[in-house]
Amino acid sequence: MYKRDLLAGDDKLKGRSKYVSSEVQSRTDWLLAQLIRIFEAPQSVVEFTGIGPEDSALAKQQTTAVNWIMRVKNSHLSYLHPWFQNSIISGLGVVTAEFSTEIEESLPRVVKGVPNEQLIALNQQEEAGQIIIESASKPYSHPALPGVELRDLKIRTVRKNPVFNILSVPPEDFVVSKDARFSSETGGIEAKLQGHRKYVSRQALIDMGYDAEKVNAIPLASDKSERPSHGTNKGPR
Repeated sequence: MYKRDLLAGDDKLKGRSKYVSSEVQSRTDWLLAQLIRIFEAPQSVVEFTGIGPEDSALAKQQTTAVNWIMRVKNSHLSYLHPWFQNSIISGLGVVTAEFSTEIEESLPRVVKGVPNEQLIALNQQEEAGQIIIESASKPYSHPALPGVELRDLKIRTVRKNPVFNILSVPPEDFVVSKDARFSSETGGIEAKLQGHRKYVSRQALIDMGYDAEKVNAIPLASDKSERPSHGTNKGPR
């Protein structure tokens, strides 16, 4: 069934039929299937071509990388389906690509017999975010290395993996300035301001580099705030 929000005056309509036609849904589903079949059939979503022979190798590499991101790393239908559906129903379909970094930690492993010189280098790697030193044993000596202090360390290796996420943006969350227009060169939108609303946690904003004090001062969406009254109550004269 086709569902929509109540419009102004809908609550005043009484005695009308409550039948909801499924014609919009059936036509939307039919057209959606036709569009997805067209875009899903080719093996390559996009293809790069070089200007000259010297660009062929780079163009082939770009084609392989972008198609892997759009078809393997991301589910092709997960953004095509809502993208086309929003376009058909509301007349506006928006898709965006987000770049982020995922931190992956390995299982802990024990490194035995670490001298002080190597420990300094490992501490520098920990400060750089490359490893995590979970524990270190008390210093001990070895008969083969007199006068050298050794330690056993339990460490984790940290990997930062780049991630490209392709997402469909709901039309009601899309924000664009009034000067927006379609670019004949790129096929996208040119505007002074464009973006989309997104709910994120405070910690996520801090991880992005925003000032922690300012982020913590932002009220939560669930907080109840009273708007100050700008009027002045005047008594009778």
